Amino acid sequence: MLSTPARLAQRQGKYGTPRHEYLQQLVRDYARTPHHLRREEIVAQLANFAYDPINYAAFRELHVMELFGDLINTTTTDATQKESESESKTRRLLVEFAMGGICNCVCDPALQRSFLALDGASQVLSYVMKLTLEDFTSEKTEDSVAFNTTLSALTICFFLLDSEAFVELTEDHVVTQLTTLLQHSNTQIANIAAAFLTRSQELIASVHAY
Repeated sequence: MLSTPARLAQRQGKYGTPRHEYLQQLVRDYARTPHHLRREEIVAQLANFAYDPINYAAFRELHVMELFGDLINTTTTDATQKESESESKTRRLLVEFAMGGICNCVCDPALQRSFLALDGASQVLSYVMKLTLEDFTSEKTEDSVAFNTTLSALTICFFLLDSEAFVELTEDHVVTQLTTLLQHSNTQIANIAAAFLTRSQELIASVHAY
């Protein structure tokens, strides 16, 4: 449920922590804690708060989009480094939560600009371009972390079609990949690919109409 200032005040009570202060504390805790589990919890909480537009002003002030973007960027650039099993699990979970958080709030114009300034379109495209028809072939996929990350990346690409990243997102090799994904056996992947291609054609047609 989306919140209003009055509803937030009612829920937090007389002695509750105001939402902005709570989000600020989460960001501070993330920067300070050395514990993997706590970091996972914090990013998951931030991603959950990203559902509600009432939090976006705080997200902008606290640079939450930059935090999300750094997480998916670090994963892409440091993938060749040696890591323990527990480090690998934490890294993948942080990416899943961060990608979900980006997906939840990237439609906000200011947060979207912040994401694109981080080369965000290229980052999410890297997840989409490596997806094959053999990945996640079962509707009940065993690797839920990778599956959720991939769905979020695809959805972010769809949302960014109406942004300045349109040209990058509709290059020939990207359109070819999304066209291939129409044949994916997983209906969620195929449906997002179809929505992407439909929207991109609508935008191209609207430009030609003028």
